[in-house]
Amino acid sequence: MTQFSLRQYLRDNATWLGAGVLLTFLSSFGQTFFISIFAGNIRAEFGLGHGAWGVFTLWAPPFRPSL
Repeated sequence: MTQFSLRQYLRDNATWLGAGVLLTFLSSFGQTFFISIFAGNIRAEFGLGHGAWGVFTLWAPPFRPSL
């Protein structure tokens, strides 16, 4: 059995790990932008003010189900 080296693993997979981090941050921007396009319609449909919408967008993401 060989010894696991985190430093070696990170060095060997730097390209894949870097791409994963980059895609994670870029997709987060996309979700935020997508929701912001429809925020006015969502607020109007549910009768939410700016404050209520802000509270919803602050607290809703931690409680969404993981996929």
